[in-house]
Amino acid sequence: MSTTLNNQALVSYYYNGEQSGGSAASNMISTTLLDQYSISAVKTALTPSFRPGQRVAYVISVVNNGQGPLYNVTVADNLGGAGALVYLNNSMRVYLDGALTSITPIVSGNSLITTMSGPLESGQTLLLVYVAMVSSTLESTVNSITNAAAVSANSGCVSGTLITAAPSPAATIVAESYAQLSVYKQADRSTVSVGGALTYTFTLTNTGNEAATGVVMTDALPASFVPNLVQLTVNGATTTFSEGQYSTDPSTHVLTLPTSSGPSISVPAATENGPGTATITVTGTITG
Repeated sequence: MSTTLNNQALVSYYYNGEQSGGSAASNMISTTLLDQYSISAVKTALTPSFRPGQRVAYVISVVNNGQGPLYNVTVADNLGGAGALVYLNNSMRVYLDGALTSITPIVSGNSLITTMSGPLESGQTLLLVYVAMVSSTLESTVNSITNAAAVSANSGCVSGTLITAAPSPAATIVAESYAQLSVYKQADRSTVSVGGALTYTFTLTNTGNEAATGVVMTDALPASFVPNLVQLTVNGATTTFSEGQYSTDPSTHVLTLPTSSGPSISVPAATENGPGTATITVTGTITG
């Protein structure tokens, strides 16, 4: 680590026949004494927040701030730990003082290891840029991901004393607050006769960490299908929609649920036990 040298001068003097005196202090001068061998590193995430499955770009800047050359400069990235991030193959780009350098990283378990055999001369900067994907199976209770790296190098020669960057560079991204719905539709039978009953079931799944509110569902129903029972089930509680709380357009046969007079629909947020769900059933009769 570099050392700061502070220096300040003080003068004293007399006047009036040396019967009176005074003093004055100069301004403070600071000079940085470079270590013979020293390395520092900073890591930045180019995206401040994340969702599962999202890509995040990272930049790691490694500087030789000592006086002598460094060899085997190694950056061991933990990819957020515990499988939080997955390295996107072939995304690594390494620049030595702005010039693109051909270096292929090694992925080992939860580590992404990049090594430049050297040398990294005094004052030079090694820049690593890569992309990782947030695990699509990341628990919804994870509020942040801290991606840290250990940076080391041999001082003076390939077998020189190992030095490390302190503090270790790290970047933290926080979970975005969001709801994300998908819908799956089923029919209770594959064949039906005129006058028979048919039930459509819609399963709404929320993989986000916030509840989805103000949900409105539309469905273009078959012209021969006349709904007579519409229900919503959330967390074991079932709500039945009366006529007027849902509508069917007489021309397009599009069902809209709910109308402005109907109860609102919300789908709970995902938890550690799985995604939030809501089920809508629409039962009707097949006319001629």
